[in-house]
Amino acid sequence: TTSNQRMVASIPIGPAPGFMTVSKDSQFAYVASKGANTVSIVELGSKRAVVHKLKTGTAPTGVALNGDQTKLFVANAKDNSIWVFDLKTNEKVDEVKLPIDLDFPGEITLMPDGERLLVSSEATDTVGILNTTSLKFEEQPILGFTSDEIRWFPTTSAKLNQ
Repeated sequence: TTSNQRMVASIPIGPAPGFMTVSKDSQFAYVASKGANTVSIVELGSKRAVVHKLKTGTAPTGVALNGDQTKLFVANAKDNSIWVFDLKTNEKVDEVKLPIDLDFPGEITLMPDGERLLVSSEATDTVGILNTTSLKFEEQPILGFTSDEIRWFPTTSAKLNQ
């Protein structure tokens, strides 16, 4: 807890837990376990426990929720894919293969518009921009270096000029 910097629970996830995301209401955490090929759904309220495990592709890394929190996107590093789960049914509803110039995804993050997902690449010098509605990659901008973790920090041009 941040109120007194004390541990309030220890929740076993599985081997090699890594990337995670938390729901907007802070009720659930979604934690990828590369070693178990799962994403654990952790209830953060009174239960403080894993309430469901989603079976994923090989070596899940990044996880991200869509804007209305009804879908979970999971990057599978060794499969070079993004799986989409419906959180009402906890079922996989779609799979998107990464383009040839985007390989071994790590972190994924939803952009503020809620409609595009940034996909990092540990093996290439590009990032992918996935449209979360059409499930098509719109762009693969070249960074000039590999990336396995990526964060979106919105800013305004007025702040940049100061």
